[in-house]
Amino acid sequence: MPLESCIFMKITLKKAIILTSLGLGLIGLSGLFLTKPIYREIKEWRARQLSDKARQIFEEDELSAEAWESARAAYNLAPQVTEVVRTVARIYSKADPYKALPFWEELITLSDRYSPRA
Repeated sequence: MPLESCIFMKITLKKAIILTSLGLGLIGLSGLFLTKPIYREIKEWRARQLSDKARQIFEEDELSAEAWESARAAYNLAPQVTEVVRTVARIYSKADPYKALPFWEELITLSDRYSPRA
């Protein structure tokens, strides 16, 4: 079979550059739209990990600074995650109930926002 009749040889250099540019453009565009949701999911996953760690440490030792730091770090990463807010509220409830009140109110707001209405 002669090389001239091969389908790949009929593509000119100009067409190859255009197709490659379009392909790379589509990959870049899809990456642009997917980056933020993926980053948010990773942050929420890490916040849940830190929240679980804080909860476990706090159950063993209520005065542990590591539990406080883990809970604070989790809240800074994802303040919109209900498990994180619940953990922070529980820790504050034991130490200073007056400081815990805004977190409990925030938890109620978050729960109302994501609960289905009948």
